[in-house]
Amino acid sequence: TSLPKKEDAYYASLTWSMLYNLTLNTNMRYANLRNSRYDSEEDQWEYGLSLWYVPFERLTLTGGYTIAKNTVNSFGALKSYHLNGAEGLFEYNDIPYDSRSQTWSLSAAYRLTAQINLTGDVAYIDSSADFDKHVDGRNIGNFSDLSIGQLHTSLGIVYAYNKHLTLHSRFMYREYNDYEKNYFDGHLNMLSIGASWAF
Repeated sequence: TSLPKKEDAYYASLTWSMLYNLTLNTNMRYANLRNSRYDSEEDQWEYGLSLWYVPFERLTLTGGYTIAKNTVNSFGALKSYHLNGAEGLFEYNDIPYDSRSQTWSLSAAYRLTAQINLTGDVAYIDSSADFDKHVDGRNIGNFSDLSIGQLHTSLGIVYAYNKHLTLHSRFMYREYNDYEKNYFDGHLNMLSIGASWAF
């Protein structure tokens, strides 16, 4: 298998309750994954920062930022399209692949009455990936490069009719922008309505 055979991972987190209604949390993770049989090595970095804030009793705000980075360097083989035999297969021990993803998010929950809760959230995701391999002076990895932006938003309402029945509705909007291949771009509007029953 080409899956990692050895992994070293390190994780750290810190929570700071600055005030009774304000908390800051941060965490970091690093992992190194290796497979000596396929001469593959991967470094994973993840960092997160979140904030919880209750400005007054009925309103709760949560914000966050997350970044993740991957760096892969491994063995690989590339096929030349105009040669059919084994002579068209080229092997390389240093094919690098880098990726990065960042997410910014903000959510709010407001208790309008004892029975009605309003929610809302927005998140933006920016991600990119780069595959670099130069053959005969050409970067043949261009077709695998990625640059994508995504926007997620929603508004919702929850109505506790009684201790058994809860009604809920949510409107969601999604937007997808592929900056490399814009024919993948698009957006989605969706409304969901449901009910739950507790026995």
